[in-house]
Amino acid sequence: MDRVLIRFYDRANLGDDLLVYLLASRFANTFTVLLREPCKALEDLDNVVVRRADSARRSVLSRLKRRLTGRGPRLHADLERASRSNDVLVYIGGSIFIEHPGKLDTWKRERDHYRALGIPYFIIDANFGPYLSDEYPEIVRDILSGADDVCFRDSYSRDVFADVPAVRSAIDVGFLTPVPTRSPAEHADVVISMIDTRERFDAAAADAYEAAMAGIAERTVRSGSRVCLMSFCSYQGDDQAAERIRARLSPDVAAHVFRHDYVGDLEEALAIIACSQTVIGARFHAVVLGLAFGKAVLPIAYSKKTVDTLTDIGYGGTIVDLNDSALGWDRVEDLAWTMPSSERERLSRAAAVQFQVLDERLVRSQSDRAKAHVAGAERHDS
Repeated sequence: MDRVLIRFYDRANLGDDLLVYLLASRFANTFTVLLREPCKALEDLDNVVVRRADSARRSVLSRLKRRLTGRGPRLHADLERASRSNDVLVYIGGSIFIEHPGKLDTWKRERDHYRALGIPYFIIDANFGPYLSDEYPEIVRDILSGADDVCFRDSYSRDVFADVPAVRSAIDVGFLTPVPTRSPAEHADVVISMIDTRERFDAAAADAYEAAMAGIAERTVRSGSRVCLMSFCSYQGDDQAAERIRARLSPDVAAHVFRHDYVGDLEEALAIIACSQTVIGARFHAVVLGLAFGKAVLPIAYSKKTVDTLTDIGYGGTIVDLNDSALGWDRVEDLAWTMPSSERERLSRAAAVQFQVLDERLVRSQSDRAKAHVAGAERHDS
């Protein structure tokens, strides 16, 4: 039975942890993950071996020395070392092909890393872009050409690399998430998943967004409901944005608004979303989970990836685009849309296509088959 090394964004991001959890739960193989941040959901899985990434223990001086000497990122050394005791590498997780300013040389080293890896690799649930240079797509094309399978989660990315035989696409793996049966410690009628817009937009746009989220929270509480401000990734500043939004509320309103900062307890976060009625989601996987769980959803898109992927699945509601200069926020929560149960069933089946090639190589878990059957019955009855 193949031993599998998983590569993913290991900064305690709920969406990325969810993808790894769904991958490891689907198969009976032994998986190795390199973690810089704790993740209870992964640590509790019997078939997951958690290793502390050496790169997390390296000093700033050590990392600087590697840059000055032109050696590859420490993460590559960690992965290469771990690959010696594994048979397959699976890289899973969203926006993994983005070219940031001044990082083209880093991507050349990434290409060299894959060329020298020595074990088959699979790329699952990814999307491509944005990018800055003409050379960057060719570097990525080289990486994809060496993979046994590449399944993007949007048609745009697939079409860019349509000439690569291993490239295909399917909708996001998150639609495979079964509806939780447990109750959360705190209940909310509306879950607001936010991002730190100060890192992505100008001050005026960021302030307007946070004021709008505070307005939604206030109107929700005034109508007699409770609100959860959910941080999906503290490393990227979600928790700080949540605190700034809550600070805008009057004390009587704030008493009915609670924060939930995801720190690796996936089960609790999923339970909060599952027990809510409406999800206002800037985080892409907040939107996916809201739709999968049959909630009224309002996507707030901060990047093209959200618009592209929701368009691909035939999303029938309004998408609020933060890049739209004419954006208005007046009672925007009224635009939340609930996906019909028949569509949720279709998306769950379509998401399983992400694993189509891995299903042939790895060994399916019997418990996963049982959970999939139960989840399908629950969704059918909803």
